[in-house]
Amino acid sequence: GGRNDGRSERAQAYFNHKNKTPEVTALAAGDNPADEIDNNAVKALLTDGIDISGSSDYRPKLIDIDIAKNADAVYTMGCNVACPNIGRKFDGDFDLDDPHGDSYENVLEIYGKLKEKLQPIIEKYSSKRGVAHA
Repeated sequence: GGRNDGRSERAQAYFNHKNKTPEVTALAAGDNPADEIDNNAVKALLTDGIDISGSSDYRPKLIDIDIAKNADAVYTMGCNVACPNIGRKFDGDFDLDDPHGDSYENVLEIYGKLKEKLQPIIEKYSSKRGVAHA
C-alpha cells in the first residue's frame, strides 16, 4: 500500500550506510513504484550524510517476489491499504505514514521514526550474512 517513492528507499540507504557487514544488503521495492524518489526523502537522508541523488540503486522499483521469498527478512513500511502477497509472512510492519506530498518537516519526522525502527534490525544483521529486504 502507499506510494513507493521514499520510505523504503530511505530504509535501504540508511541500513546499508550503517550496516558494517558487507555480505548483508538491504533492498527496497514496492507494489506501486513512482518514477523517481521524492526530493524530500533525498534531503532527509542528507541530514545523516547519505547522498543517494543520481544513484540508480535507490530508484523506486517493483517488488521481485523471488527475491522477497528468499530474503532473510522482509519488512513493510506501512500497509494502510493492503500489502502484496509475496508468498511468505512479513517479518514486521514499521507502520509509518506515507509522507508523499507532505512538508519536509513531516518527512523528516517520519525518517526519525524509520531510523528508530531500523536500529535493532541493523544490530541484528550487522553480525550475520544475508539479505534484508524492505
